[in-house]
Amino acid sequence: MKKQIIILLFFAITQIVITQSNKIENVFSENILNEEFYKKPKYFPDIQNSNQFAVTLSKEGKYFIGTKESDLNIIINWENDLENYELNSSFTFSPVDNTGIFKNNSSQTFGYILNYNPDIQTGLIFELNSLKKYRLSLISDGKKINITSSNSNIDGWIKSSNIIKNIKNEITVKTNNSLFEFYINDNFETSYVSNLNHREKNKNMKLGFFLGMNSKVKVDNFTLNTDTNYSGVNKVTSLSSEDINTLIIENEKLKNDKTFEENQKIKQLENVIEILENEIKYISSIKDSIEIENKKFEPFVDQIDGDYDILYTISKDLKNQIENNRNLRTENNLLIDSIKKIKNSQEQFKLEYLNKIIAIEKNDTINKNEQ
Repeated sequence: MKKQIIILLFFAITQIVITQSNKIENVFSENILNEEFYKKPKYFPDIQNSNQFAVTLSKEGKYFIGTKESDLNIIINWENDLENYELNSSFTFSPVDNTGIFKNNSSQTFGYILNYNPDIQTGLIFELNSLKKYRLSLISDGKKINITSSNSNIDGWIKSSNIIKNIKNEITVKTNNSLFEFYINDNFETSYVSNLNHREKNKNMKLGFFLGMNSKVKVDNFTLNTDTNYSGVNKVTSLSSEDINTLIIENEKLKNDKTFEENQKIKQLENVIEILENEIKYISSIKDSIEIENKKFEPFVDQIDGDYDILYTISKDLKNQIENNRNLRTENNLLIDSIKKIKNSQEQFKLEYLNKIIAIEKNDTINKNEQ
């Protein structure tokens, strides 16, 4: 009884209205998210276990999803704060395998989860199956409730000539406040009015995929666009051609500056290498000179015969001999100086003696003349 009351309240809150005319005229020119699965996606999870999988086929550019024994809900890890947006995606049901692990005796089902609020577990699912049918379902308290109906099918499935079997189908979902519009292969299919967009002020409105049991599907792309007045957390900054040219010029300048700086560093390194090479050459020449000198002493090595004390003795004796020679030279110089002084004294004595003799002889001559 409690669950029935919750469901009735949910129906009253969402104000369900299914219409058959397209009214959204917004121009969704601002790209917010674009995933083509040629590399590992940032927001789409990897799942691999014995019952379910969701993997990226980078070489094919596809997101491959499969489930066997239960339904699979995949919520992408991306913060959706868009009030109005256009979702574009394409998918292909994998061929039915009646022999392998995913043996399928019924139709395969795939859908897009829209504006899912994990806090209160509410949202909307647009489902398609391999029998060329579609339906809308609400998520209430984690349960899926079909809200479309057909005279021939009480499960809510509606036949559509726009769905093409066994090949890729293009899906477009447009939103404008409480209005949702659904397109299959560029053809308008149906629309839906709800206040899901307004609950919790658009916070926690997640997007994702729904896959029914015994189904496999390959998703080719997942793109989100919004109108130009969007300024939320996912806004991509757009640049004018002038800004782009300016960035290109600045980038080239930075590259040139970096190249110049690298060339300067290379020159400095080359100079350092040249200096080191010259030092090595100089050290090598010294080494060669030492080796030449060492060869001169090779004949004495055998005589020494490992007794290195003799070197000390020879060195000491040589030092003493040099000092003695120096002392002898000093004494010899002193003796020479003394001899010179003696000679000078003798010569001075002779001169004085001769002067005296000459003076005496002169006086004798004067005296004789006077007599």
